[in-house]
Amino acid sequence: MEKGYKNIGIVLLLLIPITSMGFLKTYLGAFPNFEEDPGKAVHFHFVVSALWIVLFIVQAGGIRINKFRFHRLLGKIS
Repeated sequence: MEKGYKNIGIVLLLLIPITSMGFLKTYLGAFPNFEEDPGKAVHFHFVVSALWIVLFIVQAGGIRINKFRFHRLLGKIS
C-alpha cells in the first residue's frame, strides 16, 4: 500500500462529526421525537449518508488489515 494512503481510514473517521454537524439542527437534534415528521426523503437521506460513510471506513479498514477480497467485495456490492 502506498505510504500516503496508509491511514486514510482514520482520516475518513472525521466524516462522522462533520456529517453529524450537518444533520444536527434539522435531524439529529429532534431525533427520535420529531415535532413534525421530516418525511421519508429526509430519513432516507440520513440513512444512505450514514451507510456511505460506514462503507468508506470499513473498506479502508479492509485494505489496512490486508483483507483485499473483502475490500473488493464491498466495492462490487456498492
